[in-house]
Amino acid sequence: MITDLEDRRVFLENTMKMLGLGLCAPVISAILSSCEYYLENPYTSSGNFVEIDINASTRLKNFVGWGDFHNFQNMNYGVPLIIMRLKKDPDPDTEPGDLTKYFVCFSSLCTHASCYGPDNITKPSPSFPAISCNCHGSKFDPYDGGKVLLGPAEKPLQSYPTQYDPKTKILKIFY
Repeated sequence: MITDLEDRRVFLENTMKMLGLGLCAPVISAILSSCEYYLENPYTSSGNFVEIDINASTRLKNFVGWGDFHNFQNMNYGVPLIIMRLKKDPDPDTEPGDLTKYFVCFSSLCTHASCYGPDNITKPSPSFPAISCNCHGSKFDPYDGGKVLLGPAEKPLQSYPTQYDPKTKILKIFY
């Protein structure tokens, strides 16, 4: 037979569980929405940039279609970037061209579940030209602005504008 004391104890236990859940829900919601801010708000450049000497990276210097990870403390929240060469260097005397089309730069933070970096993201290569997230299988197209090729990700990778000077071999990445 259940006594009033046992009924009161069960009532208090259930009330405390519900109160705890009610207090935790806003905190969890705030944490998740802060991650969403990074993933959903479009990139706007502050006018700042970092420079990379392409001669210092064998892959970027010599090979079209290869990607490489680079980390800069002041940009992309410390998450490594993937930089990829799309074209060979132009002949500056005969091919002035658009110097923003030789390299692309993307955040390595997957837009699905926020996996990032060399442990989770596979950089592109000529034999496999997509950027792949090994956490859940999303694939992104570096030749088309980081657009999703295969889900579960629904949004493209964050991209950063680049400008390349073939004479000095310096790549600027704007953030």
